[in-house]
Amino acid sequence: MDGFTRSPNDVTARRLVSYNLAPALKNAFEQIFAAPLLFRGILAELGAAPADDFLWRLDYDGSFSAQSGAELAHGVVIAGPRQVAKDWTAQTPKPTLERHDLKAAAYSALRLLVWAKLRGTKDQGVEFAALPTDVPQLKEKLGAEGFEVALLDRALLGQPISYRVPTMDELGI
Repeated sequence: MDGFTRSPNDVTARRLVSYNLAPALKNAFEQIFAAPLLFRGILAELGAAPADDFLWRLDYDGSFSAQSGAELAHGVVIAGPRQVAKDWTAQTPKPTLERHDLKAAAYSALRLLVWAKLRGTKDQGVEFAALPTDVPQLKEKLGAEGFEVALLDRALLGQPISYRVPTMDELGI
């Protein structure tokens, strides 16, 4: 509705989250005679410069948090259930995500997805360092859930969509 009543430049992720999505989710969550909306999402907004970028995490109960500028400087977002995030930070030695090129980042993200999946199975105690390093083995452990990637692309600013889906060749996995 906001998009129809306002200029497209006035419809921002901040406005959508703060005034539209979060209140609707909170209201649905608090209804005792209706099923709540089950939604967890990430909204990203590219600015003209990296310092103007915003990322919003929105949860099913209407709570949300924002990250901006320097917090997003690394260009990697890790999102998931709170327990997985807590387990990730408790790993010793601390796992690192490679960010020097797209293939290395995709490989690191694949390993992270497999580790997060195993945290919810009989292999819950698996350490990140103990994961296989071979891509086919990682894909096998990930299974049917697959691997989905979208790249925010500042070169597409001003277009209706500012992201692109990379080819498998670009990712190297």
